[in-house]
Amino acid sequence: MTLSMRRVTALFGLLCLAGSVLAAAFAVFLLATNGSGPTFSGEESPTGQSVRLVRPTTLWAKPSTVDLSSVTCTAEELGGPKTVRLPLGHAPDGKATVTSSAHGTLRYLTRTSKAGFTVGSVTCTGTNLSAIVTARDSGAIHHAAGVAFLVAVPILLLLGLGIRRAGFRLDSSAT
Repeated sequence: MTLSMRRVTALFGLLCLAGSVLAAAFAVFLLATNGSGPTFSGEESPTGQSVRLVRPTTLWAKPSTVDLSSVTCTAEELGGPKTVRLPLGHAPDGKATVTSSAHGTLRYLTRTSKAGFTVGSVTCTGTNLSAIVTARDSGAIHHAAGVAFLVAVPILLLLGLGIRRAGFRLDSSAT
């Protein structure tokens, strides 16, 4: 069986339409789920050491028994002069502590997105604070992927419908 260019184009249009449905389903799934929890970095930064960041990050304290009233986290703007003290508090999902296989039990400190600008580095100090661990929330990863699939839906849909409207259709009489 030889495939003509007309038939290949019709199949591509059909795949685009099916892909738009799948992309919509993935987008809804990813945007509706919160993920499995934070994705921790592989290293612990000692208290008082400046931690360089490349994206909005969640900061966790080690040990989990640290008193938050004695902890101070300061964020510095990426390539700029701004410095701000980050507010400490409870995790948005309500979990004050989390257990990591690599780091043990950790206590939630803050998110760098609360600084109000693009954070380049963070320094945390405090009594009984031995280290901080950075994590990227899987919720943020799910959200970014969900938005990407959501953007793909109308592109695939318009491409598939455009190909069909141009007269490229699969019919049983075509050979």
